[in-house]
Amino acid sequence: MQASKKLYVILFLWFYATLIFATEQISDLVIYKGDTLYLSGTFDENFPLYEILINEKYKDKFTLNETCESTDCYRGYQAVWEIKNNKIYLKEIIDCCTEKPIDVKIVFGKKARKKKGIKAFWINRKLLLSSEPMTIFNIRKNIDFIDIEVNKGRISQIKYS
Repeated sequence: MQASKKLYVILFLWFYATLIFATEQISDLVIYKGDTLYLSGTFDENFPLYEILINEKYKDKFTLNETCESTDCYRGYQAVWEIKNNKIYLKEIIDCCTEKPIDVKIVFGKKARKKKGIKAFWINRKLLLSSEPMTIFNIRKNIDFIDIEVNKGRISQIKYS
């Protein structure tokens, strides 16, 4: 019995220590009705650009600075999105290491439009936006959320909470 209690204490301390040294990840930004909202995630799959990064047609055209290891942006980029006329557009991709935009014309070709952006035709899921970046440090704050259901880049439903 004593050994299991010690094991639980050790596991708890190890878990707590990893949180202390964890770096919060940079959120993608979403511009909606003039406000900048945050699209946060823990894993690559949580970010809407992930589907393009694994798509055979696009992935070889998308290059990031591989010599940089940014602890606050492990995926290597930050995407900027905009919601207009019930559609979501990719406006910009920023390389986290150089803080410079990645040329989306190389990735998307003719689909890349300078003013509008790229209609996010690959997004077919719910996105959770927040008024502040989601971190372990602001879990208890009152944060506004917006659930957006997206189908082929079109917004089919918006819920505020």
